[in-house]
Amino acid sequence: GIAVGSVFFAWKSGCKAIIAGPDLLPVVFFAEAGQSVLTYLVASSAEKLRSECEMMGAGQRFLGGGGGVSANPCDLFHRHLAGEEDYLDEEFLSMVVPTTLVVMMIGNLVTALVFYGLGKAKNTASVIGCIPASVVAGFLTCIGYKVIKLAVLITTGYSFKQKYIKNLGIDEWHRNDPWLPLFLALIYGLALYAFKHLHIVSTDKLILTFIFLPLVLFFIVIAASGVSMDYLRETDWFLTQARDGNSCTENCAYTFVNFWQTLQVVYGGIFSNRVAWGAVPRCIPIFIMGSVMTSLDNMLKLTSSEKALGMDLNYNHEMKLGGKATFFSSFLAGSPAYGQTKFNVINLSITGTSESSLPTLLLGGICLLVFLSGAAGNIINIMPRFLLGGLCVFAGVGFLYENLWEGRKKMGRVSFAIVWIIFLVNFIWEFFVLQNLPKEIQPMVPGLLVVFVLGVVLSTFEFMFAFMHKAKDPSIRGGDVCCSSAVRSEKHDNQLAVMAGWFHV
Repeated sequence: GIAVGSVFFAWKSGCKAIIAGPDLLPVVFFAEAGQSVLTYLVASSAEKLRSECEMMGAGQRFLGGGGGVSANPCDLFHRHLAGEEDYLDEEFLSMVVPTTLVVMMIGNLVTALVFYGLGKAKNTASVIGCIPASVVAGFLTCIGYKVIKLAVLITTGYSFKQKYIKNLGIDEWHRNDPWLPLFLALIYGLALYAFKHLHIVSTDKLILTFIFLPLVLFFIVIAASGVSMDYLRETDWFLTQARDGNSCTENCAYTFVNFWQTLQVVYGGIFSNRVAWGAVPRCIPIFIMGSVMTSLDNMLKLTSSEKALGMDLNYNHEMKLGGKATFFSSFLAGSPAYGQTKFNVINLSITGTSESSLPTLLLGGICLLVFLSGAAGNIINIMPRFLLGGLCVFAGVGFLYENLWEGRKKMGRVSFAIVWIIFLVNFIWEFFVLQNLPKEIQPMVPGLLVVFVLGVVLSTFEFMFAFMHKAKDPSIRGGDVCCSSAVRSEKHDNQLAVMAGWFHV
């Protein structure tokens, strides 16, 4: 996504400093789609087991609990019904990756069409103005919560749900205490966000320091203690895969992957009937929510990038450009490509100019080399869980703090209350309720869909309440004392310093 987006935006964007690529927002929806696919395949595999069990005519014998674990289909089926184990046979297991990739490609195509359609219809600015600020802020808190959940999953290996919380306290001999990497991730992520939010260190130095310094310190401590990498993988200090296709069958390092293998899996799966097309309709709500929220994120990043870079951007042109880049990226099993404000600011702070496309093209070239070389797995192999989880904490806590706390300064009491209601309903739904629904239903009612409907309803009542009451007489203030907090270029600051006294707000 970054390689494709960098080329497209360096070529046609109104600002050469824009670095385009994916954000965590579409990744959240990718994860939701993958979970939906897995749920469908588990249910299909269980149905196959049920049929085999009925054919054997041995259902009654195993229904009362047939002792130990066996490969008998009746035993496996009843353990699945009891919620003890999700079973996937080899046939359905081989469909997981191809089906998930196809679903991601379809979702990206839908997002590309929404991007391009908004730009072509020249409705980008009007759409931004029609969405209530409280709904947007509430949704961002839900995204922040999902990113924090991802941090918990990465660092501990357990989903952040009520039924799994007890697992965090289990002390297993073959792995480290799950709380340890989670605690390190929280310290790392919160410290990184505090330094960024308080502007203690410039952004470019901060990111580089907080990625490389903890990594170097970690390996210095490991080298001094004489612990082997194999032992660290066995005790879950690193992300591992179940098997590497060779001799390793447990806690395996990620192996070298040729760049064409992903395309071979997805397109080979399509033509060799290894894609479970029945899972696609179940992902339609995720497609809709993902494309809408990613498009909204794109539009909001356009406005923030315009302020941060001190440039006037043609929103409709940039949306169409993002649609073209995402459309092309989707056929390469990539991700949505659109301008990322944080990367744009880092690019501008390092290079000092927004007129040259060379830094953007250089970044795209580096990402392309990583893709072609197959080195992504090797990079993951040296990143401990707490560091990856800490980066997720850094991203997620920003959504939560800036909307659940600082939002009170920018919204009225009713709007701010709506933000909190949306967040709490999403938390209760995701943490307590969703896990108790039938597994076939869960992918159809994600928390984001529930709170989206809730947000629209609450915002409707907010508008009705506002129009039923007479507005207070506005207080008039001079432009020299009423200043926004937007980041502007020195040129625009100097202009405002002269002109501010001419106007009243």
